[in-house]
Amino acid sequence: MAQTVMRWLQGYLLLELKGSSPERFLNLCRMRDLYTWDIECEKSQYKFCMTIKNFKELKPVVRKTKTIPIIKQRVGLPFHISFMKKRWGFLIGFLCFLFLLLFMSKLVWNMEVEGQYSHTQEEMLRYMYQNGIHRLVFLEDIDCLLLEESIRKEFEDIGWVSAQIKGTKLIVRIKETDMPTLYEQRTTPVHIVADRDGTIDSIMTRKGTPLVKAGDEVKAGDILISGIVDIVGDNEVLIRKSPVVADGDIMLNTVYQYQSKKKLPYKKKQFTGKMVKGLRIRIKNKTLSLNVPDVFTKKWKQSIELVETRQTMFATIDILTRKEYIETTHAYTTQEAIDYLTLKFRKYIKEIEEKGVIIQQNNVKINKMGNKMVASGTLNVSQPVTTYRKILDTEWRNTEKNEYSGDDN
Repeated sequence: MAQTVMRWLQGYLLLELKGSSPERFLNLCRMRDLYTWDIECEKSQYKFCMTIKNFKELKPVVRKTKTIPIIKQRVGLPFHISFMKKRWGFLIGFLCFLFLLLFMSKLVWNMEVEGQYSHTQEEMLRYMYQNGIHRLVFLEDIDCLLLEESIRKEFEDIGWVSAQIKGTKLIVRIKETDMPTLYEQRTTPVHIVADRDGTIDSIMTRKGTPLVKAGDEVKAGDILISGIVDIVGDNEVLIRKSPVVADGDIMLNTVYQYQSKKKLPYKKKQFTGKMVKGLRIRIKNKTLSLNVPDVFTKKWKQSIELVETRQTMFATIDILTRKEYIETTHAYTTQEAIDYLTLKFRKYIKEIEEKGVIIQQNNVKINKMGNKMVASGTLNVSQPVTTYRKILDTEWRNTEKNEYSGDDN
């Protein structure tokens, strides 16, 4: 398909060969790399296709074989252009269409804001409009990094902003720092259980029956607040048991194990400067690939393919670039590895603190072990218990056998 399109763009001729040595003519064309295709033979009359460039180089072959190639049909873009020279109106209209297509693909046609909670999309679009960013603005005039920084400065409760241009659409994604925590409404009766070994730091029960107190040691899976409540009548007589959704605040003192490694030697890609480009055009569900032949990259040991996507009104164009590289060995310095592990550990601390975990003691240290740096140790923490377990019917139902039928009441 791609080869057919390229031939049409270059233009080619449908020829009919007359003479006494057509086979010799075709053999000489082959020897001189004058490419022919779609060869047909009907009653000793040969028909074939050839590019315009190769046709102009046929004089020596025609002289040797004493044959005459007659042009039967001209096919391709160059001949259509020469035909359109007589129809200036159609040519001008076609050029105007191409100009409008290219011009309109350089403008912003749609703007979208995602991830907002307290700030409405209209509010964010109004702020961008006041700063000169709106529909029908040139894409190259929008500095995404500058837009992200200005939004963070203007709205103090927005902690993360990402601005991206996709085709002719500007997408702004934000994340607010003071969004309210959504409460998970439970209806199925459950126990609150320990998710790891530790010691109870504090416990406050709102609903259910507490089975532990502050200072008790517990194992993972132990029930801390039972979802089974005793219904007691007069004289402290147990009437029945009732399942509820256990609810309460429990802090558990426990130990986290932490370990992270960073190898000092590492592989780095070093590009040789050799590259090959290709093109892929996507229109709805159809794809036209104008890839570069693999013969150029067969001798390459290692390569990587980069894709640059451009969106127009009617098609998506992918520019494919394949680059050759070789892997070279480098090594991080000890300080670089320490900085990396420190930054990774701080990120880990921030993630667990966002879940309500309180760091009481930090015993993590960084040491060198062979050809790598290792951050390892323990964290003494106090964490909220939020693990639930469904209550089974056999845990609370009182069953009595019927002496006549054997059925349960």
